[in-house]
Amino acid sequence: MKRIRTIVLTGGPCGGKSTVLRALREEFGERLVPVPEAATVLFEGGFPVPGRDIEWSEEWQEAFQPAVLHLFGVDVTCL
Repeated sequence: MKRIRTIVLTGGPCGGKSTVLRALREEFGERLVPVPEAATVLFEGGFPVPGRDIEWSEEWQEAFQPAVLHLFGVDVTCL
């Protein structure tokens, strides 16, 4: 069985993440499967964005965190 490698790109604005991603695409081609960060998936799916759709609040944070964990398959009922 082939081993799947995971590469995580993280960093601030203009930190070179997109440049590294382009280099990885050149190196690995179709074998590279980029996955967006959890917040991007949620916001593009309609989860309200603080400062744009609603004001940030503790209630928003308490709803957002379980949604992120759910994307990763974490059972939030046991937390």
